[in-house]
Amino acid sequence: MKLIVNCASTEFLGQCLESVRKQSLPDWEAFVTLDGVKGLDRWVGRSSLHRTMRAYSHPRIHWAYNTDRKYSLYNQLVSIRR
Repeated sequence: MKLIVNCASTEFLGQCLESVRKQSLPDWEAFVTLDGVKGLDRWVGRSSLHRTMRAYSHPRIHWAYNTDRKYSLYNQLVSIRR
């Protein structure tokens, strides 16, 4: 099962990823896109977003981010190609 997760706001990111990791199907893979995240590289390791990303890291969770907002349809198409 392939899951596509688009996040424009990180408010519920932890809850969403916890739900993904608890999937009962053994062969899942999640493609998470953080949409419209400015300055992400500059804040590596120091932000609550990075703490969440580390806390929910998993070999089957694949991360991507856009510094400019691309919106849901664009992110879905890019995730499908990944």
